[in-house]
Amino acid sequence: YFVAAYRRGETPNPCVPCNALLKFGALLGAAQDWGAAALATGHYARVQYHEATRRHRLCRAADRRKDQSYFLYALGQEQLAAARFPLGCLTKADTRRLAREFGLPVADKADSQQVCFAAGDYRAYLRDRVGADLTPGIFRDVGGTPRGQHAGLPFYTVGQRHGLGLGNSRPLYVVELNPATNEVIVGDDRDLWAREVEVEALNVIAYDRLCEPIRVRAKIRYAHEPQPAAAIPLSADRLRLTFDEPQRAVAPGQAAVLYDLDEPDVVVGGGTICRPKRDAA
Repeated sequence: YFVAAYRRGETPNPCVPCNALLKFGALLGAAQDWGAAALATGHYARVQYHEATRRHRLCRAADRRKDQSYFLYALGQEQLAAARFPLGCLTKADTRRLAREFGLPVADKADSQQVCFAAGDYRAYLRDRVGADLTPGIFRDVGGTPRGQHAGLPFYTVGQRHGLGLGNSRPLYVVELNPATNEVIVGDDRDLWAREVEVEALNVIAYDRLCEPIRVRAKIRYAHEPQPAAAIPLSADRLRLTFDEPQRAVAPGQAAVLYDLDEPDVVVGGGTICRPKRDAA
C-alpha cells in the first residue's frame, strides 16, 4: 500500500489501513477467537454509544494535542463496539505520570513521529524496495516550462519546498505529481491552494449513510486544524468537500476526516483525498 501509493503520485497515510485492517482487523479477529470481549490499544481517542442513533461514535481525545481520531476514521461499527481506548480521557502528561507510578520502562520514552516500518528517512525505505524502478523525470512549472530533472515521483509530496534542487529567485513548491507523464509540477505558494476537494473510499461513522449535504469541520492532514466546509455526497462512498476558505497543500492519498459542526469532538466519517481543485490564494 505504502509503496504503491507513492508510485501513483500520492502521499499515503499507512496508519489508517493499519488500524482498520491489522489492529482492529486481523488482531481483533484473533482476540475474539481467543475468547476476548474487547481489544484495548493506546490510541488517544474515545468511543461513545449514542442512544438516539443507536450507533457507536468515534470522538476526539480529551488531550487535543495528542488526539488520534484522525487515524481511526475507517473503523466500522463492530470494530468500534469492541474498541477500548483507556488513554482517551487522559492527557499525555497524566499517562506518563501513571507509567512512572507503575514503574513502566516506557514512562519517558520519546514520542514517535515516524512511520513505524520505515523509521528514519522513508525515501531510503523506498529505495531499498523499488530503487531499480524509480524513474527520473522532468520538473515542470505550472506554465509548462521545464525546470530540471527530478529523482523519481515517490521522493516528492504536494507542498514540498526543500530538497528540490531548483535554483529560483523565489521559493518553488511541489504543486502536483503526474504519474501519467512522470512529471513533478512546481509553482508558487499561490498555486497550492484549493477550495474544493473530492474524497473517495468514504466511511461514515455517525450515521448509517450520508444522503444529503451537511456542514462539517474537515481535517486534511493530521496537524491540520479542522476547517468549516460543506460535505456534498456524490455516491455512497464518495463526496465533495467545499471549504469556506481555500486550504493549502491538499495532497492526494492523505485522509480527509469530517467532524460534526455542532459537536466538534464527534467524527462524522472520512475518506481518501483524490482530486483537489486549486485556487489562487
